Amino acid sequence: MMIDFVDLALPSGTKWAIDYLKDEEGNILYLSYNEAAKLNIPTKEQFYELTDNCRIIQDKFTDENRGCSFLGTNGDYVHYHEDYYIEAGKKMRAFFPESWLKDDEEDCSEKMVAHFFEESYISHEYMGSKYPVILVRIPK
Repeated sequence: MMIDFVDLALPSGTKWAIDYLKDEEGNILYLSYNEAAKLNIPTKEQFYELTDNCRIIQDKFTDENRGCSFLGTNGDYVHYHEDYYIEAGKKMRAFFPESWLKDDEEDCSEKMVAHFFEESYISHEYMGSKYPVILVRIPK
């Protein structure tokens, strides 16, 4: 599946995917940390670069709509919406857009998950849970 990335004029030149990773039929993929870590998922530093350098625009918060946009200084933006995650085989509703972050801590059963919204933050979640995945493209 083709993935589109947007340039948000970040200092590192990192580009962010415009949506979650999806399968050939357009369905969001939910991956464990070990599956996601094989892909170009963002690092903690890239997440902070995004939140520190973009204007964050929170959607009107309703039961049906919990998303936010990150507006770059060049006027381009990405918009992520809340979705679900899977914990112990059970589909759970996320309160905000969430995705795995690259986490190089060894011997750890919990890995970093980014929570994208007006006051974005990072938490540590069980690495066997499955989250939607947002990818980044790093300049060469």
